[in-house]
Amino acid sequence: VMKNNTHLMKVDTLSLRSCLYLMPLEELVECCKSINPELLDMLYAFYNKTVVEITSTNAQTVTEILTHIQEHLIEEKYSPSTQTYRKECLATAVLLLEKICKGVKPSSYTQNFPDISVAAMNLVASVSDFFHSHKEQEEQAEDKDAKG
Repeated sequence: VMKNNTHLMKVDTLSLRSCLYLMPLEELVECCKSINPELLDMLYAFYNKTVVEITSTNAQTVTEILTHIQEHLIEEKYSPSTQTYRKECLATAVLLLEKICKGVKPSSYTQNFPDISVAAMNLVASVSDFFHSHKEQEEQAEDKDAKG
């Protein structure tokens, strides 16, 4: 149903957010390929859906979502919006890192997923770059306006 109505997601951000929250964690990446949510929406949805304990049954899904967000950041597919927006993205990415690191507690030597924590830390670093690179661009634009 949602794939057939992706045009609504482009017009109404509330529909897009509703779609993200209705999707099960396992289908989040596939859904995002169709509706192209912004970074903060994706981070919120992922944070709210991330399970308390990461196990072998959900480790692959968590890794795929982290990879998807990271790739979009690297490819600059998210719009920079305002400084406040980017700051909220960074804060949410840090909360997500904390939640993931707490969830990766190894219950045994066979249930250890350190790569997920590393991928989450890389995501925080990329969101930080997203925040700071656009902040510098805004400051340069303000300097030009002040001089001109």
